[in-house]
Amino acid sequence: MCYQSFCWIKKHTVLTVLLVLWVGLLLVPPTVLTAVRVDFADSGYERAEQLKVLTSRSDTTIPFSGLRTTYGKTGQSRIYFFDPIYRKDSYIRRLDPIDTEYEEPLGIRSITITCNGVKSFTLTGEEILTYFTLNDQVEVADSSPKVLTLTITGGDSQLFPTAEFRGRYVRTARQSARLGVLFLGMAGAIFYGLSLIYGKIRKTPPENRWMDRADMCLILVAACTLILMTLTAFYGDHRLNPDEWESRDAVRYYEEHNVPPDVRDGDVSATIGTYGTTRLSEKTPYYLYAGKLACLVNLPHEERLFGLSLGFLLFGLVIWNLRKNRYLTAVVFLTPQVWYLFSYGTSDALDYLMAVLVLYQLTKPDSMLHGMLRRKFSPKELWRYLLVGLLFGHILTAKANYYVILIYAFFMLLIPLAQAEKAERKGLFGKYCLILLFTALLPAARLGFDFWHYGLEKSRIILEMRGQRAIHELNPLMDKSGWNWYFHMREQGVSFRDFLMNYGLFGSLFRSFTGLYGGMKIQTPGRYYLVMGGLYVVLYLMTGYAVRKNGGKAGIWKWLLLHGTAAVSLLLVFYNAYCVDFQPQGRYLFPVLIFMAHGISLDGKLTKTRWYNQLLCMTALLGLYSFAAGVPQIWQL
Repeated sequence: MCYQSFCWIKKHTVLTVLLVLWVGLLLVPPTVLTAVRVDFADSGYERAEQLKVLTSRSDTTIPFSGLRTTYGKTGQSRIYFFDPIYRKDSYIRRLDPIDTEYEEPLGIRSITITCNGVKSFTLTGEEILTYFTLNDQVEVADSSPKVLTLTITGGDSQLFPTAEFRGRYVRTARQSARLGVLFLGMAGAIFYGLSLIYGKIRKTPPENRWMDRADMCLILVAACTLILMTLTAFYGDHRLNPDEWESRDAVRYYEEHNVPPDVRDGDVSATIGTYGTTRLSEKTPYYLYAGKLACLVNLPHEERLFGLSLGFLLFGLVIWNLRKNRYLTAVVFLTPQVWYLFSYGTSDALDYLMAVLVLYQLTKPDSMLHGMLRRKFSPKELWRYLLVGLLFGHILTAKANYYVILIYAFFMLLIPLAQAEKAERKGLFGKYCLILLFTALLPAARLGFDFWHYGLEKSRIILEMRGQRAIHELNPLMDKSGWNWYFHMREQGVSFRDFLMNYGLFGSLFRSFTGLYGGMKIQTPGRYYLVMGGLYVVLYLMTGYAVRKNGGKAGIWKWLLLHGTAAVSLLLVFYNAYCVDFQPQGRYLFPVLIFMAHGISLDGKLTKTRWYNQLLCMTALLGLYSFAAGVPQIWQL
């Protein structure tokens, strides 16, 4: 019996280690997920986000990281955090009803504490005074069993938990602590069982079953992500994404109209933002597509349905090609910020999907593009040239940061042209010219409407309209002394060196590339960014080594060209942030994911290595944690 047990352990070493680790966590749970919900007496109270909860291991000092993100909606505040000291004391050190001066009475109906999804206790009305003490900048105006009414007398009102609160919290948190570990074990058992079923369906040999587990991990992450994306799209408040104010109204415009408008028309006034611009003046057809789809349904936030559908298409493409073209996993599983694009209304969703399809056409040997280029030209294939041309045409109508995709495509198509025999080169060049002709159709149609409205004066007219409609701080025609610090920094005299070194450019770029939500205000808790940065470095170095070793001369040249286009992408972000508007948003660097995926494809064996799949599963799971913990619309449900 002992020998059999030893053989089983030796055969299933990893599973044994995981079981031992799980039992250890079950005996001594390291943390609990605590939720604090505050319900206000006024169900229409709109300053719920200004309530703050501060946490700390120490009862004397509170670090800056102890300020927790508040997910507020009308009449209610919610705060979530992991509590590592729940066995000894309360992690909650302070609750600030509002972080500014407030003249009106502030009524609190209840404070509810939940640990690991189980309600611990609820404090209502005057009962709150037993569990919290008030500082000198907040007073009790009135109290009853149902409502506690406070008067805010200063700009730093604070409530401190009493010994009664701490004792009750510790007791209830201990009771719920093991539930989180039990849920984790159940999830692990379900995952293991599904991977076995998946392997039997695929008839995977025993030595490759680790690949089944990697597949199942990515499939489950994709399924969870799509569920969260759907919840975010249909139930999330559009006010949590400043960009969506304008996008939503642009989509609604096309629910009732069919062609791009003149920005001087009164019908577009609802779509004008603080910059004095409207999304309707952009070349992208995203808003037209989204508006026409929204006409067909009657759903909450129907303006987001098109973007959400694009997200399902992207995940479907990647999962369908999970074994055949595994390099595509890099375009969705390296950062959850990609998923966020498809959860609210933004034209970046269409731009990114089109860029992925360009990658697919260029890297897949039997793609429509490569099939056309190999075969002798036939008029019967014109529709294929049209489709490929329209694909590239969508990139021409995308945001400027996606133009590097065309540079990338040019380089990747230039290599086979240079390698072709002299007799074949002329025919190949003719096919390129035909694709280029069809590429011009979509942007030409959009420019035709612009010419109809403005002639050759669009830039001047747009600038004049911005001068009339933009707020003073963001108005390019106003005196620059009144501009916001981040607007046209170069014109305001900020040196390029200061721009690079003193404004947190690189930190903002990395965090917003890796996972930053709700108008770039909500970060992922913990050391998430540090871990993800380390994984990115490992992926880059190992991919570079693999391409150098196995990619051949052509692969090395392509790897170098990918670096060149990635550098152009970064320079475009710098230019926009320095010369136009300081918005170092990581989504402007998403073309780099396309280049990285292509680099991974240059070594055909790379995606079948254990280290690549383990690294990818880690970034996918960390991304799911970031997405679930950070997207504010999810926590409002």
